[in-house]
Amino acid sequence: REAAVKSMIEGAVGTARCHGAVFAYLTNAPAVSLSGHELWEADTIPLSLVRMRVVADEDSAPAAALEQDEVAVLQVAKPEHVGRCAKILRERVLRAVSAGRELWERRGELFPRLDLGPDVEPQLGELNDAVEGFHLVVDALAKLDAALRTWTDGPLEPGMRFSPESHSTLQHSTYGPMRDFRRVDGQTVRFTLHLKLFAGNRRIYFSAYRSEGLGRAHIGYVGPHLATMKYPT
Repeated sequence: REAAVKSMIEGAVGTARCHGAVFAYLTNAPAVSLSGHELWEADTIPLSLVRMRVVADEDSAPAAALEQDEVAVLQVAKPEHVGRCAKILRERVLRAVSAGRELWERRGELFPRLDLGPDVEPQLGELNDAVEGFHLVVDALAKLDAALRTWTDGPLEPGMRFSPESHSTLQHSTYGPMRDFRRVDGQTVRFTLHLKLFAGNRRIYFSAYRSEGLGRAHIGYVGPHLATMKYPT
């Protein structure tokens, strides 16, 4: 027979109880505040937490235990907060994604500088957070998207390992066509540049370009390492 355990958490900012800040802490989300007090000037607000655990057993009276903690909760009270906390907020959003299907459906929101071709949809659909290297795929796409935001001229540096395909592989009668992927504009082209992911030995084939002064990239393939002249299997 197991004892019944109930928990209750309360939180306060200064001397005022603040259920919204507690909810933000528990969900790892930012607290949205209205400016007008010195507390709302900082990027975080101090939250005092108290948790009461009540253990009830049929053979004894209920016993209560108190636990206390001091934490900092990310807050958004001003436009400046969003700018200063943008990287943290984006990382939290990406970490919450647990399936490739969600990546595809939210691609415009999560990776606004990437044009994921139609061949990528079923490839992402096979992935989830139980698959080795899934979060590395998310991280790689995010790094490429971030690099495109600051790309002005010259070769693109995507912020991780990448390389072009060898000429011999691209010209091979079998291996070359394996790099032919559809773009969002309907064209099928042979991709050469690819990101190299260690876990799962995956590759992401991309082609960077500029549109109206902005860096963008076509994504043609997200999947296992493809056969090459050097590594045919």
